[in-house]
Amino acid sequence: MAPYVTACRAPYNYLDEDQAAYGEGWRALNNSADSNSPNAWGFQSAIDLASYPFMGDKTWYGGGGYVADLGSSEATARTTIERLFQERWVDLFTRAVFVEFVLYNANKNVFIVSQIVIEFLETGGAFPNPRFHVFRLDRYVGPFMYVIMAAEILTACFTLYFLVLEFKKLRNERCQYFTGFWNVVEAILVSLILVTVVIFVYKLVSATLLMDEIRENPDTFHNMQYAVLWDELYSFLLGFIVFLANLKFLKLLRFNKRTSMLADVLRETAKPLAYFMAMFCIVFMGFVSCAYLLFSSKLLNYMNVVSVAETLLVMVLNKFDYSAVAEADGTLGPIFFLCYVVMVSFILINMFLSIIMEAFTMVRQDLDRQSNDYEIVQFMVQRLKAFIGVGGERANQNTVNSVYYEEVAGSGYRSENAEELNQKLESLLGHLTGIFYTDTQSKEVLKTGPEKKKKKQLFSSD
Repeated sequence: MAPYVTACRAPYNYLDEDQAAYGEGWRALNNSADSNSPNAWGFQSAIDLASYPFMGDKTWYGGGGYVADLGSSEATARTTIERLFQERWVDLFTRAVFVEFVLYNANKNVFIVSQIVIEFLETGGAFPNPRFHVFRLDRYVGPFMYVIMAAEILTACFTLYFLVLEFKKLRNERCQYFTGFWNVVEAILVSLILVTVVIFVYKLVSATLLMDEIRENPDTFHNMQYAVLWDELYSFLLGFIVFLANLKFLKLLRFNKRTSMLADVLRETAKPLAYFMAMFCIVFMGFVSCAYLLFSSKLLNYMNVVSVAETLLVMVLNKFDYSAVAEADGTLGPIFFLCYVVMVSFILINMFLSIIMEAFTMVRQDLDRQSNDYEIVQFMVQRLKAFIGVGGERANQNTVNSVYYEEVAGSGYRSENAEELNQKLESLLGHLTGIFYTDTQSKEVLKTGPEKKKKKQLFSSD
């Protein structure tokens, strides 16, 4: 192949990236020349640029590189771009170009950090990947800042209260504390809130320092990647905290039969679903591997394992592009699509639904799972209705009496037997009264208070 292949270009690797200094036009610097190359032709590390590694669609990129400053005006930017184009700043060995700029909207007090990445493969082709992040560096601006400060102070107070409360429970229960599900949720929630508070304080301090730098040098580009990183991390943690806080509402709904039934169904299906997910992952990864080998070189959605897995998961939701698969491979494409749809969308999904439905049927039939809490709630509702005069207590008493009468009548109850029992009881009482009060000595004993010995004689004389 040597006579036919005149050049070879390697893919990008973070460990093997070029970090040498060059002259304009990527000319090598000799020993006698000045070692200080221009900014656009000299490598700068991630620490120098206040950046961090970037994950693109193709691979990971280091935070450093060769940087060209476009200035703060359109004329300066045009001149710089034309000069870089003439000197072939982007050549065959370029694997990614990052275009970064920051916009500020004074009306809304928001910064827009724009990062447009164009990735170049060693085989050719350019793949753009734009990213935009909108956030505020200065939160306390305008009249609404007092509401924000009040909300943050209340959040801090509630966090301190729940922290002390959970600490007391942990000290009293010790290791038994972690056996309760809601205790674990509460501990995770409090821990995340503490981490979020620390990140919030750090983000607030770093934003203040960054705003001071912007005021001192307004015409210089300030890299806000770390500010964006901390803001995104803060937003993610805040969203997870809100999720756990809303999850605690299920604890309040434990008196609802439907909610309790849902929890019992999930508890019943935990073990079968674990076995099912193991089998599903094996089958799914087999289809992922097959799709990657078939379409990775032809379709953009199948270019790596992660994108293949995302595409196949979306295909389960009946969102797919069959024409692209058929055009990529006229024979194996339709066969793969048919096998995946039949195996995953029909067989495995129906197995999943069968497990859920079987557990639901078992829980509905199991009356022992129903807690007495439901009767407590029903009793409280009835008492409240009786108190306010809605569906009063008299109706409830009539209902109870009618039910009792039906139960007694169903067990063979007869009014003649009740009359006969009443006469016999009256006769027995009269007989006992005659025994006790015909004896005068017994009367005196009853009046003066009998001794232990006479008491025994009285009850044993019969």
